[in-house]
Amino acid sequence: MNCRMHRAAWRDRVIADAESAEGRAVAWNHQVSLDLIDEVAARIAGYIARGEVLVSGRDTIGALRPRADAARGELS
Repeated sequence: MNCRMHRAAWRDRVIADAESAEGRAVAWNHQVSLDLIDEVAARIAGYIARGEVLVSGRDTIGALRPRADAARGELS
């Protein structure tokens, strides 16, 4: 399986988990939108596609945090 196939399979599993009843409950408890999970999963999948083993927190969660805070009504 090549990196693109790994990326797609991994991303699909993450999204399916997030959209399950348990995944929605966990996201709701942590005040994280499914859109944010989808976007972060897509960014991490890009690392997988490039064959990188280290993921930048700044590029994934860190880049999206101000938007997530704003969606919850918080200011940074």
